[in-house]
Amino acid sequence: MIADGHLIVLSDEGELVIAEATPEAFEPLAKAKILDGTCWTVPALAGGLLYARNSRGTLVCIDLRE
Repeated sequence: MIADGHLIVLSDEGELVIAEATPEAFEPLAKAKILDGTCWTVPALAGGLLYARNSRGTLVCIDLRE
């Protein structure tokens, strides 16, 4: 997804990557392993809070507000 000029990507292994959204290159700004297991569900962003879950039903909420 894209929000506030940044790409927010969740890999299928549970790694969250935030990068600048530019056509020139993919430049990661931050990375963090936020979930274990398979993560195929698209995360949701609301009010600066990112909600993500894995295939086992584990749900996490990551605060992306400054």
